Amino acid sequence: MKTTLDEQLKKVIADGEALAGLADRAAPIAKDLGLDDRCNTIMELAARGRDRNFQIIFAGEFNSGKSTAINALLGEPVMPMKVVEANAILTKIRYGPAKRAVLHPAAGGKPIEVPYGDFAQHIVVDRKDRKKPSQWKSAELYYPLEILRQGIIIVDPPGTNALPERQQLTVQEAANSDAAVFLFFAGQIFKESERSFIVGCLDGKETFWLVTHADHLDTEEVSVVREDLEQQLRENRSYDDTIPSRMFFVNAQRAQKAAARQDDGDLAASGMKEFFRVLGHFISGDRHRAKMQDLCAQLGANLTVLDQAAESQRLDTERDHKEVVERHKRLKAELEAVGKDADSAVERLVNRISPLTDTVRRAVRSKIRGLPGNLPFRSSDFSLTEVPSVRMGMGFDQEKKERIINDIRIQALRMIQEDLREWFNREVGQDIKATLDTELDNFDDTRNVFEQRFAAIRDRYLGLPPSRPGHKPTVPELNTSRFTDVISRTVRSVTGASQVSTPGMLRSFQIWADTPYGDEGVGTWRHARDKANEEFAFKIARLVVEQIAEMADDLADSAHDEMRLWFGQVEAAAKKSIRDPRLDLEKTAQEGERTSRLEAQGKQARRVQLAGHRAELSALSQELGVLRARYATY
Repeated sequence: MKTTLDEQLKKVIADGEALAGLADRAAPIAKDLGLDDRCNTIMELAARGRDRNFQIIFAGEFNSGKSTAINALLGEPVMPMKVVEANAILTKIRYGPAKRAVLHPAAGGKPIEVPYGDFAQHIVVDRKDRKKPSQWKSAELYYPLEILRQGIIIVDPPGTNALPERQQLTVQEAANSDAAVFLFFAGQIFKESERSFIVGCLDGKETFWLVTHADHLDTEEVSVVREDLEQQLRENRSYDDTIPSRMFFVNAQRAQKAAARQDDGDLAASGMKEFFRVLGHFISGDRHRAKMQDLCAQLGANLTVLDQAAESQRLDTERDHKEVVERHKRLKAELEAVGKDADSAVERLVNRISPLTDTVRRAVRSKIRGLPGNLPFRSSDFSLTEVPSVRMGMGFDQEKKERIINDIRIQALRMIQEDLREWFNREVGQDIKATLDTELDNFDDTRNVFEQRFAAIRDRYLGLPPSRPGHKPTVPELNTSRFTDVISRTVRSVTGASQVSTPGMLRSFQIWADTPYGDEGVGTWRHARDKANEEFAFKIARLVVEQIAEMADDLADSAHDEMRLWFGQVEAAAKKSIRDPRLDLEKTAQEGERTSRLEAQGKQARRVQLAGHRAELSALSQELGVLRARYATY
C-alpha cells in the first residue's frame, strides 16, 4: 500500500524528534567536556530537529542581487536594494496572513512592530557612517506568500563581504539554515572570499546557485562562465551532483519588475521562473530529506568532535593520574630526604660535641692528680678560730679535736674550689664554649637550608606557604660552677684527716709549747699558737688534698657524667629548634598523601566518566547512523 503524504510527514516529524533526542543526550557531554560553544550548537540542532519550519538563506556579497531576488520571489520591492552595502542586520521572512514588520532591539527587550511601508529604512546601513552599529538586532517580515505557508523561512542577511561584525551574523545564520541560495555577480565569478564562505559555511548543505546580472553576458559567455563555475564548485563540493541542475543565470532586476507586473513571460525571460519552479519542487518534495541530511551531518560532525575531545581528555587524565602518583612518590622521597638531613644535622652536632666530655674527664683527672704537687694554698692562708688547751697532763677532748680539724678542712676545700673554678674557666670552659658556638652556628646554617628546602617542597607540590620558621638552638649557659660543684660535693665527703690521732696532735702542740722563744712566758705560748696555726693547719689541709688526689678518677667520672647531662640539654635544644618545621613536615607529608589520594581518586573517577562518555557517544553515533541511512541520497 502506498504511503500517504501525511504518513510521510509524520515519519519526518518523528525522525526530527528522534534526532533532537540524540542531541539532547549529547549536549550534557559537551558541557561536561568544557565545550560550551559546541554544547550551544548541539542544542540549536535539537531545536531545529523539533522545528517543522525550513529555513533558506540567500547569501552572497553585497551588490550580488540577493535582496532583489527575494523581492522577485515576494512580487514587490520589500527588501532594500543598493549598489553599496545595504543590510545592516539580518531579516527573516516568514508566513503571515497580513503584511507586517517586527524589529528586535539590539539592547534586548520587547520586539517593536513598525509600519510595513517603513520597514526598509530601519534595516539599512547608515549612509553617513557605514560602521555605525544598528539599534536593531534583527528583523522579521510576515508576508502572505503561498510558499511561506508551507513553513518556509527566507533569510536575507548582510553581505558575506560586509564589515566583520555583520559578516559574522551571516556566518552564524548559515549554520542554522536548512538550505541556501548563493548568488554570484556575473562580472566576477568565484572570488576567493566567495569560495571561503562556500567551503566554510555551506559545506554539505543543499544549495542553489544564482548568477545575477546575466544580461551582461552573451550566449557564448554564459556557456563559458557556466562551465568554469561548475568546475570550481565541483572541486570544492565533489559530493554534490546537483550543481548543474541547480545553477541558474538570471536577471534579478528584470524578474522583480516582471513579478510586480505579473508578467509571466518576462519573468521566464529573466531566468527566475525556472529557478522558482525548481525551488518549489525542492520545497514540496525534498526539503525534509535535505533538512534531515543537514541535521544528521552536523550532529555527526559534532559527535566526532566530542568523541575526540573525550578521548583526548581521557588520555590527559590518565597521564595526569600517573603524574599524581609519581609526584606523590617524589614528594615522599624529598620529604624523607629533608627529614633525614635534619636528623643527620642533629646527630652530627652531637657527634662533634660528645668528645668534649672525654676532654673534660682527662683534664679533671690530670688536674686533681696534680694537686699535691701544686697546692692551691700556703700555710699562712689558714687561720684557726680556736686552738687546743695545752697543759701538762691534759689532752684534747674529742669534740674539740673534731672542730679544729673540720675548720681546717673547710678552709682547704674553699681554696681548692676557687682554684678549680679559676682553672676550669681559664683552661677548659672557654675552649668548650668556643667549640660549641662554632658547632651551633654550623648547625643553624644547616637548619636554614633545611627550612628553605622544606618551603620549596610545600610550594612546589602543594602550593602551600612556608611553614613556621625554626630558630637557632637556645642552650643553657655553660656554667663552670656545675663542674666544680660536683667536685666539691665529692671533696666534702673526705674524712681521712680526722684519722690524725689525739696524741699526735698533742705532741705537735706540745713541741711548740715547750720550745723557748724568749724570757717572757707569754711570748712562748703565742709563738707556739701561731706556729700551730700554720703548720698544723697546713698538715691537715695537705692530708685533705692527698685524699682528694686519690679520688681523681672518681671525680673525673663525675665531671664527665655531669658534662654528658649538659650536652644532653644541648641535643634537646637542637631538636627543639627544628621541632616546628619537623611537625609541619610531618603534616605536609600527611596532607600531601591525602591530597594525592583524593586527586588520584578524582582522576580515576574522571577516567571512568570519560570512558562512559565515549561509550554513550558511540551509541549515539550508531543510532544517528540509522537515521542517516534513511536520508542517504543527496
